[in-house]
Amino acid sequence: MIPGNFTVSGYISIVVDVLESSTNVTLHTKDILVKEVVVGQVLGYKYPIDRIELVEELDFFVIHLQEPLKIGEQHVIRMRFISKLSDGLHGFYRSQYLADDGTIRTLATTQFEPTHARKAFPCFDEPQMKAKFNIRIGRTAGMHAISNMPKIQNPIRYSSDLPGYIYDQFEESVPMSTYLVAFVISDFEFNESELRQNNVTFRIWARKNALDQTDYARGIGARILQYFEHYFDIDFPLPKQDMIAIPDFSAGAMENWGLITYRETTLLYKRGVSPRSAKQRIALVVSHELAHQWFGNLVTPKWWTDLWLNEGFASYVEYLGVEAVEPNMKVMEQFITSELQNVMRVDALTSSHPVSVKVSNPDEIAQIFDRISYGKGATIIRMMDHFLTENTFRKGVANYLRHLQYKNADQDDLWRFLTEQGHADGTLPESMNIKTIMDTWTLQTGFPVLNVKRDYSRRAANISQERFFLNKLHQNGSPFKWWIPVTYRSCNNMKNPAHPDVHWLSQDHDWKMVFDLPESDQPVVFNVRQTGYYRVNYDIRNWNLLIDQLETHPWKVLTENRAQIVDDAFNLARADELEYWVPLKLISYLRKEQSLVPWRSATMSFRYLKSMFQRTPAYGEFQKFMKHTARPVYRQHGLRSMIHNAHEDSLLRSEIIDWACSIEVEECCNNVRELFDVYVRSGRDQDGINENEIETADEDFKEEEGGEAIAEMDFTEAHEVDMDLKKAIMCNALALGGEKEWNQVWASYLASNVAAQKQYHLRILACTKEIWILNKYLNMSVNPQSGIRKQDATLVISNVARNVHGRDLTFDFVRSHWNHLKDYLGGRFERALGSVLGGRNTQLELDELRAFVKMHEGEFGAGQRAVEQALETTEANVHWMDTHYYYITDWLSQQNQIQAFTT
Repeated sequence: MIPGNFTVSGYISIVVDVLESSTNVTLHTKDILVKEVVVGQVLGYKYPIDRIELVEELDFFVIHLQEPLKIGEQHVIRMRFISKLSDGLHGFYRSQYLADDGTIRTLATTQFEPTHARKAFPCFDEPQMKAKFNIRIGRTAGMHAISNMPKIQNPIRYSSDLPGYIYDQFEESVPMSTYLVAFVISDFEFNESELRQNNVTFRIWARKNALDQTDYARGIGARILQYFEHYFDIDFPLPKQDMIAIPDFSAGAMENWGLITYRETTLLYKRGVSPRSAKQRIALVVSHELAHQWFGNLVTPKWWTDLWLNEGFASYVEYLGVEAVEPNMKVMEQFITSELQNVMRVDALTSSHPVSVKVSNPDEIAQIFDRISYGKGATIIRMMDHFLTENTFRKGVANYLRHLQYKNADQDDLWRFLTEQGHADGTLPESMNIKTIMDTWTLQTGFPVLNVKRDYSRRAANISQERFFLNKLHQNGSPFKWWIPVTYRSCNNMKNPAHPDVHWLSQDHDWKMVFDLPESDQPVVFNVRQTGYYRVNYDIRNWNLLIDQLETHPWKVLTENRAQIVDDAFNLARADELEYWVPLKLISYLRKEQSLVPWRSATMSFRYLKSMFQRTPAYGEFQKFMKHTARPVYRQHGLRSMIHNAHEDSLLRSEIIDWACSIEVEECCNNVRELFDVYVRSGRDQDGINENEIETADEDFKEEEGGEAIAEMDFTEAHEVDMDLKKAIMCNALALGGEKEWNQVWASYLASNVAAQKQYHLRILACTKEIWILNKYLNMSVNPQSGIRKQDATLVISNVARNVHGRDLTFDFVRSHWNHLKDYLGGRFERALGSVLGGRNTQLELDELRAFVKMHEGEFGAGQRAVEQALETTEANVHWMDTHYYYITDWLSQQNQIQAFTT
């Protein structure tokens, strides 16, 4: 790195085997000035160069030679170059942070996936072009250099062209793709884990004033690494694993082999300050990146078409890793809402795409780093794990990794090994193979709905499938059919729910009869634990039986299936496949629901209904009905027991408080105002809490008319309140407050040294209803002097856009600052457009979106698909308003009258 001008002077030597005669050599470069090029045989002969050609649209650097390369010999390409150390968060770039002494410190770091290694050095920047890397880095004396491999010698202190620079040499790497190369030059320090049985050195690096926040990741990371060695039955192949928290980082984390880079929010945790949701996210992200060390690094996709195999697999087994070392988090249950149900909302659109999709240029590659590749990929891999059984699945994956280690593969390679293991273990019928099954899930867009029509007299059912569309207007005879692993059980049968019998509905059959269903007075639940990637629609009689079951004995229905029933019912109704009274009638059972996952499913659907009603004359009826439903649940789960909660309880209470306050349940609004004042007076929002000095709030209980217990809490004492509850409380307090409250939270943001806390402050600041403050906040997000990092600008913009009071304001802001936003934020801004354009449901708004899209046609880059999905969702919302608005309004009005009469 050349001091003072943010450029890098580099030299690269690439040894290649010549397999075919050629008079040109094509590498990738971008934003690099090549000063010298030599192509020759390893033993000395140099080929005369005819000319250099740059193909900018493909990032090609083509060396045309005057004579062909000799076949069967090793050749070497040597290049001297100068590259930029920009602040663009890709390639080899610079980041900054404020040290305790008030000085601004600069570090240099890398982010190469998917196509950014070419910004750091000339290379063959494609995943199939694996190589061993020997890296040497020059740095000043006060800095540290780390890379994928350990250092092999003491630093070299001599340099004729850069006096005072020190050079660190690193061991030769294992064969790997360019996107996994990494190096960081910083003044960071590290904490090292105790050496475990695998003898892998495990270190967490961070800025010195955040080093005390590395303990959690250090402990859990080493344990998860050892778990995956056991899970994959392959030792970790490197002698060390470094993980480092970068102040400015575009992604959540990056799985560079032996040197994983993280955004600070996904690695650093401070007890008493960071929320538990942040702790869980850190565990999952660390687990995800460590899973990649095998699945992605050891065996790498041949091309980005199979990105989903990389990301989908890691997005599934990350949950297994955390479940193994943090079972109290119950993350496997949360998979249902975080991954499966989340991605279904996108995949039900015609503008979705298959998980395996052909891509050819950097913009197309960037577009597929989305919920389909990650969430749907994870979901269909989880489905395989269950229908093959865990033991077969693990052995098949281990064989795949062992046979193809240090090589490249595509999805058919994995299907082959899983088929062989399934046949060997007898868990897959000999007449079936994984490729036939899984091609229907990876090469087709969308997913099916399984229609179940029971024959109650025969204890049987006719099951059939069709593609599920969010908008019925698009249901014009889709030809797609799937191989569906069908499972079902009675609510009274608790026998082996983890491994129910699998009944296959094949791609070639329109329907099938299944037998041994429960008696006619008992409900049946299909898709046990929602392990399959499909929705289920029943005949009305079974829906009524399920409603009665949940009202009387909800615990007889598995937690995952309670969440599934709620989510399926609301989305089937939204898609005109089920009458809306069914999901609306389901709501009343939630008063008895004690688990997080079904409540998350419910509130996701509630928020959709709220977004449809919020700007209509009927919002008062909606609000009144939802208050009646939420009020007793809030009194049971809300602020009554917010001290020292279990992990799941904490997240559940946060969910309920956030929902209750958002619809303005009076007790919730009053309590958050009081608690917000307590935080501000005590200064506890800015500093960590000494857990040895916790004061427990007094709780007095009294009986209200109707016999429900209400908690009256003494809010005058500054006690430890769960940080996840605090997020919900502060957001709703800002929504009820004004400039004073906003400035208080902004001051806390500036004062905080904990990245997770700073991030939730940024989200909270978008909760205000004051339009002028939201406008000011949007402008601050793209001003680097404001205190908001570039990496967080889209977080601000997206959250303001999701605020009903900031929706139109954000759209105006984007239109007015289009060119600046694209230049300043690049692909991050483009991918945020889905949030900016969402939340609309009138024909006038749809026309406005269409005009905007037409005006900027061809300019959306990595955000093209997100824009298409926003348009399609708005079309569906307009149809929903035409179809369902008046029916639901009348239903709500009738229910409110009944409630008023019976109260």
